[in-house]
Amino acid sequence: MKVKGEFKQQRPRVLFVVEVNPFLKVTGSQQRSYLILKTLTDKFNVDVLTLDSRTEIPREFSDTARVLLPQGCHNKLDVLFHLVERKLGLSPYEVFAMRHIGMARELKRWIKSSDYRFICVRYLDILTRLGLEWSDRLVVDIDDVPSLKYKSNVLLGQGRLDKNDLKRIGELERMVDKLIEKSIISFVPDKEAAKEKCIYLPNIPINYKKASQQRVEELDAEKCKLLFVGLLSYPPNKLGVEVFLREVWPLVLKKLPDAEFYIVGKGLPEEYLQKWSDIRGVRVLGFVEDLETVYKEASMAVVPIYSGAGTNIKVLEALEYGTPEVMSKFGLRGFKHVLKDGENSLIAEDYKDFANKILELYRDPRKAKLFSGRGKAIIREHYNFDVFKSTLLEGINYE
Repeated sequence: MKVKGEFKQQRPRVLFVVEVNPFLKVTGSQQRSYLILKTLTDKFNVDVLTLDSRTEIPREFSDTARVLLPQGCHNKLDVLFHLVERKLGLSPYEVFAMRHIGMARELKRWIKSSDYRFICVRYLDILTRLGLEWSDRLVVDIDDVPSLKYKSNVLLGQGRLDKNDLKRIGELERMVDKLIEKSIISFVPDKEAAKEKCIYLPNIPINYKKASQQRVEELDAEKCKLLFVGLLSYPPNKLGVEVFLREVWPLVLKKLPDAEFYIVGKGLPEEYLQKWSDIRGVRVLGFVEDLETVYKEASMAVVPIYSGAGTNIKVLEALEYGTPEVMSKFGLRGFKHVLKDGENSLIAEDYKDFANKILELYRDPRKAKLFSGRGKAIIREHYNFDVFKSTLLEGINYE
């Protein structure tokens, strides 16, 4: 096991197992990982085991975190499975509970020789890959529930579930229930998915600046500008935009021929970049350093998500910036307890309804301004770091 960094003081130690680099804050997955790490390092010394060999410790965590890199963490099978996951949105490690035997053995030896208070694991994928089911000190952040990902992807692809699909979903649900039962505590970002020994830990937005209060005042004087923000190498985001461009955008252009659709996010394959850029009114911006500007200039944000699991951080970002939004019913998942159609956002039942609600919001600047204020209030009350931190620490019974 390769170790980077050293602790500056004696404190209880925990192990944080995460595939992505938790010191970055670009994607929703990274942001949640960062928030968990930030909370843990406030009370513990944290060994961060990651499969990203490029991970370096920033100054913020130089005294309280070390990085552990297992040997052989990127063999040919890992590369192949990563390509499958990018294509389908599902990891074979996760779906079939497969194990990386070499890393699993190495990690078990390391844990047996260490005195960790508990082992916090981000995602079931890496838990099964590293064979951590044996431990009785697991704290699991499930985030994307495998059965939900599998179900939504199948439905999006073929429109129905056959007997084999239902059988696989049942197996995945039983696997998750078994891991929840074995863990000390588990966390999910979707309130509806919470159950016994599984606590609701909300996502919160962290990459924002305070947007201008005047942004919605002048929407009626501008052309309609729609905005989508998301990691475009993530299949549910890419597929969602593709569906929106095919089914919804033509209906919008019929009524608003000068409308523009700005797509922000890195990772879009070249063939999609060319294809989308050729569509009238579409502007593919790629990665944007200053999100404040694009949110400020947009008439509204759209969330056309129809597959995946977990919750969409893009929904919270728009609320924080005060940008009114229209979303699919699937994109609402995890926020039904705070977002209500017609009260603080617009929820589309189908593609035609999506287009109609875009037109409705654009033509009613008073409603847009109302949604802007209510969205910011929701973030202040329900989605701040104090709520996140206290929920996580109470869940692990830290005293």
